[in-house]
Amino acid sequence: MKRNKRNKITQINRRTKRNKRTQINRTKKRNKRTQINRRTKRNKRTQINRTKKRNKRTNINRRTKINQATSKRTNHIRRPSRVKSVKVNKTESGVYDDSAINNPKNLKEINASVHVTTLKAGSILYRTQPVSCKQIKPMYCGDTGKTGIYFSKNKYTPLGMILEYNKPMYLCKYKIKKNIKLYNGKYTFRSLEPTRYYKTIEDWRKSKFIFNIQPLKSINHIHGGVKGAEEYLTPLHDIFDIFDSGKGEKLWEKQGESEVFLTDPKLVECISQDKFSTDEATEEINKLIRKIN
Repeated sequence: MKRNKRNKITQINRRTKRNKRTQINRTKKRNKRTQINRRTKRNKRTQINRTKKRNKRTNINRRTKINQATSKRTNHIRRPSRVKSVKVNKTESGVYDDSAINNPKNLKEINASVHVTTLKAGSILYRTQPVSCKQIKPMYCGDTGKTGIYFSKNKYTPLGMILEYNKPMYLCKYKIKKNIKLYNGKYTFRSLEPTRYYKTIEDWRKSKFIFNIQPLKSINHIHGGVKGAEEYLTPLHDIFDIFDSGKGEKLWEKQGESEVFLTDPKLVECISQDKFSTDEATEEINKLIRKIN
């Protein structure tokens, strides 16, 4: 009788332990699945956010195919930084159309969005290219329809271009010979010629422009860290994703980076050039990344 009781107790204990182990295992598996799902969702959100930022930097204009002939190059800005008034169409009732892009009130709003920055003589600019840094010439830009040369205010973006193009190039350093006025924003030229690019003021506010129209004149511009063009542009390479948020973003802002577009190569003087491989460019950028922590 005692033996039966003992066996019964033993069976109950074994069953209890087995059930306990089963519950623990189920809990572990459930927690593991939950963690994996959370990690997957987090990674998915991160990838989506990075893609959105990358697409924003790239801009829709990369899909633009400009078929018209290259506009005539100018050596400096000859036009005023404000839109000229044009004849305004009236409605049948004799009242000005409030939505028309050439409405005086709307032109005033557009004018207020146009800002200018001056780079002083002696300022330093950088760029990368596969040939000697002394050989620079204006080139056609498919994004804007303008003709000129792209520079950077720090060396990290040009080094990033070596990684983006995945080939060794020269890191070029230039000095500005005289004060240069630049319009703030890579696409400000559309606001200088609004009647050619927009049908209504709402189209202008939403950046809904007419494609395949070149600017009448190529103009100098600056983009990044200036009024009206605060967003910094970075190369399309994963190593630069760390500068999209948090401490990385703050560190990138401290570098004073800006994209500079000049129409005349005579405005700058080459003062040095160094050949960088992709590995050397990566190491130089990593030196900056290590400063984040």
